[in-house]
Amino acid sequence: MRFANPWGLILIIGLLILGYWAYRRKIFARAGFVPVGFWAKIVRQVDDKGAIVLRWLKFATLLVLSVALLRPQWGKGYREVEAKVIDIMLVLDISGSMLAMDMGGETRIDAAKEEAIRFIEGREGDRIGLVLFASKTFLQCPLTTDQGLLKKLISDSQVGMIEDGTAIGSAIVTAINHIKDVPGKSKVIVLLTDGVNNAGKVDPITAAKLAKKLGIKIYTIGVGSDQEVVPFLLPNSVFGQRVSQGHTELDEGLLKEIADITAGKYFRVRDKKGMRDVFKQIDSLEKHKIKEKRFYIYKDMFPNLLKLGLFLLIIVVLLEDLVLVVIPQ
Repeated sequence: MRFANPWGLILIIGLLILGYWAYRRKIFARAGFVPVGFWAKIVRQVDDKGAIVLRWLKFATLLVLSVALLRPQWGKGYREVEAKVIDIMLVLDISGSMLAMDMGGETRIDAAKEEAIRFIEGREGDRIGLVLFASKTFLQCPLTTDQGLLKKLISDSQVGMIEDGTAIGSAIVTAINHIKDVPGKSKVIVLLTDGVNNAGKVDPITAAKLAKKLGIKIYTIGVGSDQEVVPFLLPNSVFGQRVSQGHTELDEGLLKEIADITAGKYFRVRDKKGMRDVFKQIDSLEKHKIKEKRFYIYKDMFPNLLKLGLFLLIIVVLLEDLVLVVIPQ
């Protein structure tokens, strides 16, 4: 609560001092105000209880009108959070090997999408984009704060959208091109893959050095169990979905080097729980720097107090002139 006219307090104090001075000097008593006409015949004889009630009503009226003069305002508080915005580009491998079913019965791509969506939900205020890659790369979603749109685009991403292959270097460059010129100091690429760079025209190490030069940090996630042979979910055919067995290969050394060059970090994921833990770790490493402040929306209480004061004044007048009197016989 606050007072919009605190200077009114000076006027109120002045009036109280003037009233006290007048009371002590009995100025009003000497003024000799004498009613005329019919009311001159009325002898105002207020009993003790009535006098006390009237005195308190007058005091309440003066108090309410005095407070109204100060224009009190009642504020409703809100919390505003200022956060350091982080720009994050998710780079997701959708090559054929991501259909390996070694994530607790789920495919690698499904587990990655599920945990990526969970990660996004915890990054309110950040700008996040999505790059998909296999033998080629393309921007699926530019940096955005629209979580609903981004989650839908991740959910719709499927293996087979791009010709098979693993172009890690090209994927990094595509992400760099769509994050480097965006205003903001903190820029991060999260690269998730389960393969070996075997496509594209850009060497992954060269791409990592470019990211470092531009101040972009890269977290790399290598996906895949330690089993030599893993089950694969084969694409739909005339016979429906089928499961086969196959081999996958992961270049951990390359992913670790990419992360080290850019002051990022390499993570290894062997199961779905590991996938969730990795995204949690990245989330904690790239936390917002939050600064809170409060602001208030004020509602003026002056009109209601003025109405109450006038109502009490009317009551005082009615009691003094019509009720608490005795008409002589």
